[in-house]
Amino acid sequence: MIRQKKLDVLIGPMCTIKGDISTKGSVTIEGTIIGDINAEGDIVFTKSAKAKGQFIGANIILSGDAEGILKSKNYIKMSSSANFVGDTYALSLISDEGAKFTGKCYVLEDKEKDDKEKKE
Repeated sequence: MIRQKKLDVLIGPMCTIKGDISTKGSVTIEGTIIGDINAEGDIVFTKSAKAKGQFIGANIILSGDAEGILKSKNYIKMSSSANFVGDTYALSLISDEGAKFTGKCYVLEDKEKDDKEKKE
């Protein structure tokens, strides 16, 4: 099971949430969520996770089932047990062998890097 160093929001394996979550911290989903998550920290979907909605976070790690839109400020990582249907937006997409992904992948530009290069 994937755990962050600091756990701010946990949706347990026996929990189902229908609604949106907004947090300045990180979120770990072990259960089911139908709704959107907007997190300033990371979003982690464990193997038991089932999710449908739009998910925005610093980094997104997917090991379970999800459908919708994944938006990351940095990277999206899909482990071998991941099953995702939808679109991804990130600086980079990392996919382990066996991950299932149906949809479109959009690579974002690193605005901080571009701004730094323009100043030099």
